[in-house]
Amino acid sequence: MWRETRVKRTIGAVVAAAVMAVSAGCDGLGPLGSDAGAPEEAPKTHIVLMSRDGCELLEDITPVQEYLGVTAIRGDGLMSSDYAAQETPSCQGMFDLAAWNDSDRHRGDATVSVSVTTRYTAEEVAGEYRSMIDQLTQGPSPIELEGAQEGEVAGEWDESYFIAGELSDSYHVYLFARYDHWVLRVNLDVSPDPGVAEYERDPERYPDSSAEQMAAYPFTMPELLEWATTEYAPQTQQSILDLFAMSEKASG
Repeated sequence: MWRETRVKRTIGAVVAAAVMAVSAGCDGLGPLGSDAGAPEEAPKTHIVLMSRDGCELLEDITPVQEYLGVTAIRGDGLMSSDYAAQETPSCQGMFDLAAWNDSDRHRGDATVSVSVTTRYTAEEVAGEYRSMIDQLTQGPSPIELEGAQEGEVAGEWDESYFIAGELSDSYHVYLFARYDHWVLRVNLDVSPDPGVAEYERDPERYPDSSAEQMAAYPFTMPELLEWATTEYAPQTQQSILDLFAMSEKASG
């Protein structure tokens, strides 16, 4: 786990295109929006979520970094939403992963984006949830993943959906899960395992080895999908629910 630069943040930074740009007011670092027609008093869950920077709320996406085996954070560090600007809570970053044969020429990388979208009413949040998925799967340029897998996310969600597969020589996981007044969104973009890629490029060069033996990552792509949908998402949900409970207790 990379710890020295993990906590560096660019608060309110404009997200680079490589960090999966998303619509303002829907996800990522865009403003929340006007909430036109919303009740005068926001629900407590909305207030709690919108009172924290994204990387604070999402614990610097440390569980993802640890699972991927991050060796360094690229650029200026993690990019966090800014609660003072009323931005949708999010935490994003680009990472170096393990290298095959300790060679930077054969080093993996990943882009991770996690956000929590909240609105005043469950109906508004349900609309945001559907819009996120529609933009990805039915928009002007719908995602087309090779070997796509779809399903529901583990945990006590009102509704959830994930789709994962290969695109442009990378493995992508898109995860959406709605609960009460908020939606968890997780985007993972992971380059191929450099050791596996090297073996598959010229297996005759390594007659005494195999793709599994030469793997540099501590996970396979199917294992990554399983972890994201059955462990990370439920654990993140529980962390947020615990935060609500602590806030409720503190307020008396």
